[in-house]
Amino acid sequence: MTPTPDDTQGRIEIYRDIVQAYETVDKQIDALIMRNGGASRNMSASDRKEYKHLARKRSELHNEMRILEQALFDD
Repeated sequence: MTPTPDDTQGRIEIYRDIVQAYETVDKQIDALIMRNGGASRNMSASDRKEYKHLARKRSELHNEMRILEQALFDD
C-alpha cells in the first residue's frame, strides 16, 4: 500500500524518504566541493552551475522536511 499524506505512518515514511534524498544531495555537494580543493571559488563554471543546482535542491528538500515535521508535531 502506498502511504498517503493523510495518515501519520504514511507521512513518516515520506519524511524518511525526503531525509534520505537530502543526505544524498548533501554528500554530492560535499564531493563536488572536495573535488575543487574545498572551496567553491575554485570551481569551473560548469561545477559552479552544478553546485547551485544541488544547493537549490537541498534547500527545497530541507523545506519539505520542515513542513512535514510541523504537520507531524501538530498531530
